[in-house]
Amino acid sequence: MVLNARIEISGTQSVRFDAVQQVNIRTSVRSLTDTAEVICPRRLLKNGANITEFIRRGDAIKIYLGYGNPELVFSGYITKVNTGTPIKIECENEAWVLKQNKLAGKVYPKLNLRSFISEVMPGYNCQIADVDLGEVKINTDVSIAHVLEYFLKNYPVNFFFRDGVFYGVMAGSMMLANDAVNTIYYQMNWNTISDNLVYTLADDVKVQIVGKAILKDNTKLEYKEPANAEGCDVRTFLYKCTTMAELQGLVKNQLASFKVDKMTGSLTAFGRPFARKGDVAHILDNEYQERNDRRFYIESVDYSFGRSGYRQTITLGGEVK
Repeated sequence: MVLNARIEISGTQSVRFDAVQQVNIRTSVRSLTDTAEVICPRRLLKNGANITEFIRRGDAIKIYLGYGNPELVFSGYITKVNTGTPIKIECENEAWVLKQNKLAGKVYPKLNLRSFISEVMPGYNCQIADVDLGEVKINTDVSIAHVLEYFLKNYPVNFFFRDGVFYGVMAGSMMLANDAVNTIYYQMNWNTISDNLVYTLADDVKVQIVGKAILKDNTKLEYKEPANAEGCDVRTFLYKCTTMAELQGLVKNQLASFKVDKMTGSLTAFGRPFARKGDVAHILDNEYQERNDRRFYIESVDYSFGRSGYRQTITLGGEVK
C-alpha cells in the first residue's frame, strides 16, 4: 500500500498539505512533553505564497501518517518554524499549553494529587491517581508544567497525554483498566525489522528500590534496598505505611518482585500495526523461547516517516503478568 502523510494546521488560517520530506515524533509515558518535527520542501505553496506565511508559533497541528488512509499519530502545537531550506516545523503536544499557564503561589499542607490536578486543570479529561504527596509549596508565577516536572523528578509518578486524556499514574502502574489500550502482536522477523532486546537472568538483575512514605504528621520516610545504587536501575515507589520497619518490609518485598528473569530493550517495526505509548506489546518468537509469548507495556514509541519508509521504534516497559 502507498505511504501517506497529512499535516493539518489551524490558527489564524487553516493549512493542509501532504508534501513532507521527513517526520520524526517522540512519545513516552515517562515524559510530560512529546515532540514532533516536520521537514518540508522549501517551495511548499498556498495560494501562490510560501506556506510559512500562513503558520505561526502556537498554531494547533495534527500529523497523520500511515498506509492508504493515514492515522492520527500526533496532536499538539507549533513551537518554532524554521523558514530556511528545507522548512522545519517543530512541535510539542498538549504540554505546551501547560507551559504557558502560570500559577499563583500557594502552600499545600498535604497535597492530594487528584485534587490538585482538578484545581489547576479544569476542563481537562483527566485520570489521576488518588495519592497524597505531603506538604508542597508552589512559588508564584511558575507554570503548571514546571510543577508537574518537579513532581516527576521528586515523586514516583508519571504524567502524560494520550488520546486527549491527561494521565497521572504511579510509577510501575499503567492503564490496563482503560478500554483504549490495545495489544499489539509482534512476530519477530516477520512484522519487525530489528531489535536490541536483552534477556537477563534474575541473579544478574541490578536494581535498587527506593521507598518513600509520608506519615499523617507529614514526616517523610525513605529507605533504599540495596543501599548502594552504583550500576543499578533505580526505581522509586510511594507507599502507605506508619513506621520505618513497615516501609523496609515493603521495599524488600518490592525488590524481590524485580529480581526475576526479565527482558529489556526496544524493537523496530514497520508502520503497521500502529502502536502507541501505553499499549501492550505481545512478543512472539519461535527462535528464542525465552522471549516467546510474553507481554510488555509500551513505554515509548518513536516514529520516523520519510523517503526510506515508515518505522516505529518501540521501547518496552514492565512485563504484563
